[in-house]
Amino acid sequence: MKKYGYLGLFAAVILACVLLVVSCRPEAPPDEARTIPITPTEELNLTGIPPEAVDIAAYRLTVDGLVDNPLSLTYDEILAYPVFTEVVLLICPGVFNDNAEWTGVPLWAILKDASVSPEATEVSLRAMPVPLAGSYTNVPSKPYTVNLPLEEVMGNDSIFLAHTVNGEVLPLEHGFPLRLVAKDHFGYDWVKWVEGITVE
Repeated sequence: MKKYGYLGLFAAVILACVLLVVSCRPEAPPDEARTIPITPTEELNLTGIPPEAVDIAAYRLTVDGLVDNPLSLTYDEILAYPVFTEVVLLICPGVFNDNAEWTGVPLWAILKDASVSPEATEVSLRAMPVPLAGSYTNVPSKPYTVNLPLEEVMGNDSIFLAHTVNGEVLPLEHGFPLRLVAKDHFGYDWVKWVEGITVE
């Protein structure tokens, strides 16, 4: 086969792989929470390895980046915010669905107090460092982060930092002290053990 024949075949294979990846990309999860029974807290599925412990007296939720008023909020200060409660379906595609009643603080309310700069476009949420499994336990782990468009967050009560699930204080294994609940997002965006918010 001539040189250009090989190049053409290679390009066709690459294009087919790209199309396959795009076609398999999951769509936003459907809002099925109203038709699915509530999952008891003790039956919620576990994902990730939690921090070994959380010193709630020393805990601070920081808000920095493109803000005029950086914040460092204690847990009690977060609990003092007006709360929002919603039954939201947590979907881990192809693995499990959990339906629970979550209560917490709308993310936009905290960002409003931080006074977001006009040029900001994204919000990055960062988890606490957590232990690594297996033979990598002595290697520092990179904190898990998720970025959301600022325009989706502002004014949207259904993207909030939950501190309560099914009327109970959020268990450590499910994200205590704070877990992002993001309606219409799959579970990989629901950051657990949130300790930092950076506006970008």
